[in-house]
Formats: sequence, C-alpha cells, structure tokens
Amino acid sequence: MIIRTVGLRVRLLTIALVMALLVPVQSVEAASAPTQAASAISRSTTVLTVGSTAVVRADGECVRFREGPSLASRQLTCLREGTLVTVLGGRIQADGYWWQRIQWGALSGWAADNFLVESKDAAAAPASCLATPATIPPAVVTPRIPTLRGGLPQAGGFGMAVWSGGLTSAIATAAEAGGCHLSAVWVSQDDGGLLGFVFGAPDIVNRAWLDRFPGDVPGGTPVITACGGPSSSAVILSNLDVIVPAPWGIAPISVRSMVPPATSARSVVVLDDASGTVMYQKEGRTALPPASLTKIVTTVLAVERGNLDDWVQVEVDGAHLQRTTDSTIMGLRPGDCFRVRDLLYGTMLPSGNDAALAVGRYEGGSDAAFVAQMNSLLNRLGLRDSRFKNPHGLSEDGHVASAYDLAMLTRYAMTLPDFVTIVGAKQWQAQGSRTIPLRNVNAFLSSYPGADGVKTGFTEEAGRTLVASVTRNGRRVYVAVMNAPERERDAQVLFDWAFANFIWP
Repeated sequence: MIIRTVGLRVRLLTIALVMALLVPVQSVEAASAPTQAASAISRSTTVLTVGSTAVVRADGECVRFREGPSLASRQLTCLREGTLVTVLGGRIQADGYWWQRIQWGALSGWAADNFLVESKDAAAAPASCLATPATIPPAVVTPRIPTLRGGLPQAGGFGMAVWSGGLTSAIATAAEAGGCHLSAVWVSQDDGGLLGFVFGAPDIVNRAWLDRFPGDVPGGTPVITACGGPSSSAVILSNLDVIVPAPWGIAPISVRSMVPPATSARSVVVLDDASGTVMYQKEGRTALPPASLTKIVTTVLAVERGNLDDWVQVEVDGAHLQRTTDSTIMGLRPGDCFRVRDLLYGTMLPSGNDAALAVGRYEGGSDAAFVAQMNSLLNRLGLRDSRFKNPHGLSEDGHVASAYDLAMLTRYAMTLPDFVTIVGAKQWQAQGSRTIPLRNVNAFLSSYPGADGVKTGFTEEAGRTLVASVTRNGRRVYVAVMNAPERERDAQVLFDWAFANFIWP
C-alpha cells in the first residue's frame, strides 16, 4: 500500500551501539612439555593459512598462549578447548615445536601449532566475545531489545517512532509491549510518499512493503504508527477469535464423517494451517502447564528480532540448572560465547533450558522483561488462554497455555523461515568458544512421514506435551496434545484421521 503525501520529509536517524563483551578464562595446563617435542613436530605437517580461523584442539584441556615462540617465553594465558583464534603471519621452530603466531581477542602471541586446527567453516567471534584473561572481568552483555523510540499513542491514533531493527512482525510486538495495538505502520520513500504495511491483511495488500523489506526493517528507520487503542484483551479482543496471520486458503471439508480417534491426551487441537480452522478439539481452550512448548514463544521472539548471527556471552550454568531442576540442557557454561542461532538450536533440539534462559536474557535484558515480551506476543496474536512466567517452561504457578493457543502460535511461527529451519533440523553443531553437538529429541519428527516440526515437552505437572506439524500434498496440519501419556501415538492417529477425513478445495 503506497500513500502519497505532499511536503512530508522524515529525517533518518542513526542509532549506534558499542559492545565490549569479555569472558574470563580458567587456566589449566595442556600437555606441551619438551619431552613431547618430537611427537609435536611430527604432527605439524599442515601449515595454517594466514588470515584464517583456527580452533584449539587439546583433548579437552587448554593450550599455553605465550608472548614469544619458545617454552621460556612468558605465558599470557591458556586457550580453552574449542577457542577460535585468527592465524597471523609468523611460524618458527623452537624447543621441539612449530610455533604459530595468532590473534586472540586483543592479544597476539604464539602457540604450538599442533594444537591448532584450521576451521574454514567457522567464522571467528569478535574479540569482545571471545575469552580474555581471567584478570579482566566480564562485561555485562548488551541485550538486543527491540524498541520503538518516540510516540506510541496508547489511546489510539497516529504517532512517530524510530525502530531499533528486526522483522516487521517484531514492530507490532514491540508496540504491543508499549500499550499500542498496532494496526498499520508507514515509512517514507525517496519520492516523498509513504509506504505502508497493514497488520492482518493478506500479502497482496502489503506486496510493495514486502518487496522493500523481505527481511529485517533496518535499525534507525523512522516509522509512523497507527494504534488501535490499548492492547488490553478486554478492549481489543472481547468476543473475537482473532486469526493471525490472516487466512490465505479455504478451510478443508470433512467428506467421510469419520469419528475422531480416542487419545490419551487431556487436551487436543487439530488445526489447518492455511485457514486457521480447528478441525477437531477436545478441551482445546483449557489452560494447562505447557512444559517446554513454551520455547516456541522464546524462539519466535528471537527470530522476529533478526540478527541470528549476533554473538552472545553466556552467563547461564547448564550443569547447575540440571542439578537443581532436573533440566534438559544444551550444556552451556558461564563464559561461553555462541551466536543467537546456536542458542536457538540448543533451545529447540535438546530442549535446553539453559539456552532458553540465555536467549531471553540477551533479547530482553532480564528474565522479567523477556517474559513481558512473551505475553505481549500472545496479546498481539489474540491468544487469550495462555500466560507465561518464564522462557523455558519449567513449572511455575500461573504458567499455562491452551492447546488452541499453542497450535495458533505455531501456525504463526511456521511463517518465519528461520523458525521452520530450526524446528525441522534433526541435528546441529553449535560452534563458538566450544563445539557442542546437538540432537533433536523430538522423536515424532523422524517417525511420521511429512513431519517437519515442532516441539515436545515434559514436566511432572504438565505430563507429556507435543505440538507437531505435518505437510502432505502441499497441505500443512498441526496437532497439539497436552498431558498426553502416549503423545506420539496420539499425534499419529490424529494426523491419520485428519488427512483421511478431510479434503482441501
């Protein structure tokens, strides 16, 4: 939608953020004594490429990083297993080793090159994110919080704000958090006109906007907002079933009148993707503990923000979380450095509660702020049965969701390509300050033809939970089951029933 105006000029604003993230190192001795010199030289047959990234490989230990190319040179620190370094010019043989000059953080020095392996596929993290000597305290992680700075007329009307960056959908979530139920947004064009996006409208209405912003709307973009009034569900959503995104297909038709199968689940929803039509439900609007299905919301918010290649310095101790709460974890340690993308795979594949916490704290700045954003997303999508208290799904009073809300949330999430890629992956290798192999614990993904996501969950209070997605002949259907002792079997018979009983015009 393009609106022409006369005399309107919007000055572009630039927002610059400077981060200095430092991670402490715990030094341990690596096996690099002179008695092993002959073995070391014999293994140093490959010359590392100057300017490339290398990974420390020391059998779980660490490698001494020295001022000069000799064992007598002062040790700067010890590089942990998996640390990424940059290869500099300079390779010298001394004391039975080939010494390679390398850059690590702000430091340059030398290390025995038989403990370095060139990594052509792993891009080095910025110096501010890689580990630095233990004498330097870690900096506070600068969160990537989506903001609309400026006027958000909560009582309704038009305002002017500056967007911090992210997908178009994230603008609406940020506005919702600020008390504005956003109906449309506009940006200026070079010819003096306005280009607009109407939330909830079909893509054909917003085609010009989508052509200009197929991904992120850049940070620093001035936007005109149209707020429909306060975001309170009592005002905006009373007596309405909001379908977001808008339907893009016709509802399927039941042609065989087959009786829905019996299941072990307390709550069930079978949902058509294209139309948002509920094909079958049993207590579908009952609010129940969702367990790790919560992580769908956590991942959606991060994907909406964009910049999945941002580096995050982690403060979460996965082992401690596992001991104290019997959590499933990615395996994070305080001081680890990973991209947001890796943390999202760690959140969704092994269902890492540590990764979900790390994502929430980076994206929101604090647990409480991120939880507020989670609930703002629910409000924006018109999902009224659910309320979240944490980003991972461990049991907490008042942390509940309905099968309907989770199915509709997943329907929206599967419009985000990065989300689809993550939940459909059976494994992933997280590469940062360490390498962590990740495996998807969603057994349904590998056991049912056409399955392409999404998430499992379990706590004693919630029982077994599952939201699954299956695509067959171009038609996608979702099944959400809550408190389902036989969740995989339940999902299988429900999908079988849906595809056998319905046709799509």
